[in-house]
Amino acid sequence: MFRQCTVRWMLPGVILAAVAVAASAPTGPEKASAIAQRQLRVAREADRALQALRKAREGPRAEQVCRWSRRLMEAERQMSEESASQIAAIDAHLLRMKAMEKLAKGVYHQGALGYWELLEAKGRVLEAECLSSQAKHAEGPRSDRSASG
Repeated sequence: MFRQCTVRWMLPGVILAAVAVAASAPTGPEKASAIAQRQLRVAREADRALQALRKAREGPRAEQVCRWSRRLMEAERQMSEESASQIAAIDAHLLRMKAMEKLAKGVYHQGALGYWELLEAKGRVLEAECLSSQAKHAEGPRSDRSASG
């Protein structure tokens, strides 16, 4: 019982922490990497809170999962300019979206999730797949893309 109450109140706390981080914007020159590290820390905390909610079967909405997964991906991408790191961050986001879709399908088939939530999950996977594909083919020959369009 205590665990469920704790988990239930975790997400608003994470959101408040994110607001606090945003409100404490640097007044002097601060390196972009320091800001990215703070963003990464908050996004990882939110991801852990969302995972705890899913495990407690008090699942958050697909849009919340996607929003925080995307924030985590962006923070990870800001930490490195290397192409492999960029792709790894996007692919990790894609894996999180696929896990969300799998969960949504199961809950939908049990009758505990609406059709629109299921479509939201499917759409988010497609968006992540598109991002992954674009990142992996960003360095490819541009003539191939213009010939197909």
